[in-house]
Amino acid sequence: MVQVMPWLLEREYQQHRNLDYYGLPETFAAWRELASALAGKLALVTGRRVVKVVIHPGELEEWARRKGRAVSDRVRSDFAGTLWRTENAYVADPDFRVRTGANLPAVDVTAAVSETQ
Repeated sequence: MVQVMPWLLEREYQQHRNLDYYGLPETFAAWRELASALAGKLALVTGRRVVKVVIHPGELEEWARRKGRAVSDRVRSDFAGTLWRTENAYVADPDFRVRTGANLPAVDVTAAVSETQ
């Protein structure tokens, strides 16, 4: 089991801050320092691996609007959790390997090339 944590990109930080001006520190460096410390504490307290899920401001804003919620720390966390669960549901799907061909045996390309020559 993992502990999911929303993670922001420096290049998008100002857009995130525009969505939640008072909920985020003034600079990305300050946010990253706080978030990194929190990730360490979460791992220590929960005994779980902390997964940082990158969230993008446009997607977050749209998701929050559809849910009728204002962007906040809680909404960022909920959105990151939703993204993580959605991704894991797809990968954990037993039909995934069949649909993608992921269960096919590996082919040695060098052997196939030498056979044709």
